[in-house]
Amino acid sequence: MAVTQAFRNRADDIRADTRDAVLRIRADKTLREDVAYLRIKELQEQQRSKLSDLNQESNAYNQKRVQQAGQKAWGVPASETLSYRSAQASLEGITDPRTLQRRLDAAVETGDHVLSKAIGYTAHRTPGCGDVLASFVQSYPEAGPAIDDIATAQSSNGGVEGLDIVHMLAFAAPAY
Repeated sequence: MAVTQAFRNRADDIRADTRDAVLRIRADKTLREDVAYLRIKELQEQQRSKLSDLNQESNAYNQKRVQQAGQKAWGVPASETLSYRSAQASLEGITDPRTLQRRLDAAVETGDHVLSKAIGYTAHRTPGCGDVLASFVQSYPEAGPAIDDIATAQSSNGGVEGLDIVHMLAFAAPAY
């Protein structure tokens, strides 16, 4: 969450710097109207480029967070990778929350943590399976913070997108 705020703060700084530069241009009575307009348009393009770069950086960071948190939540030791893949294959095409819940209950009861993690991952990826995911977290509370981090990172993607100066300043020809 703090990093998302850091990206938002950087976007705010970019917008503030651009806004201040635009205000300086508009206040400069020595500039002709057409020159001021061109300078403001140039500032707008520079800002868009900076915000686009910042957005790409933010999205890349969030994707990395999702990957790392996913490894914590759903990952298994290398020695169990084949079992995990087999468990995932056995769940392929299952989208019914009741079926996933029954399979999770049985896996937890028998101590099959590899199948449980595969079911948790499937529940995470399947719309309408929030209750199954919550049940997984109840059975494996150590996965809870990682799953929360995944949700936060996924909702943060594009966090600085659309923070363009255009919505704060009119870039029509300046009215002197």
